[in-house]
Amino acid sequence: MNIMIELPNLPMATERLTIRQATLDDARFFLELMTSKGWLENIGDRGIYQLSDAQAHIQNNVHQSYLENGFGMYVVCDCNNKAIGSVGFIDRPTLEHVDIGYAFLADAGGKGYAIEACRAIYQFGVEQLKIKPIVAITSPHNVRSGNILLKLGFQRSDDICLSDSGETVHYYIDPQHPLFKR
Repeated sequence: MNIMIELPNLPMATERLTIRQATLDDARFFLELMTSKGWLENIGDRGIYQLSDAQAHIQNNVHQSYLENGFGMYVVCDCNNKAIGSVGFIDRPTLEHVDIGYAFLADAGGKGYAIEACRAIYQFGVEQLKIKPIVAITSPHNVRSGNILLKLGFQRSDDICLSDSGETVHYYIDPQHPLFKR
């Protein structure tokens, strides 16, 4: 069953993209995204190996976040309505504040889609969802993702160790964060 909750101003359009809620019809896209080289190298293996795994992920994680938090990860589509990435918010038990996250298929890379989608979803989070502050984490080797965060106005803070995995990650804070150095 597809879960659709009423979220203000979704779907939303940017100059070149549409950002919308994920549905079970997006399972094939999530399977492709979550098994891509970029995802596996920068985010990690989430045990998504077949279509049924992707469907379960959408139901148990994406839709559950919509229901519990009023936000989650959304699907980013290009002007041809092809899903090219995912962007949104994650309420991780290992972080004190809500985390902005994003991932795009390799063939969408280098076109500015990530920064365009992240700017839109950040603004949506602050203005519509009233999420303040917003933080972000990246794997230390994921320089491209860190650069996107810096372009968004985030500031790199001290690295942190995630309590659930023991992984050390780069930690970024947005201008709304009390530790942001002006």
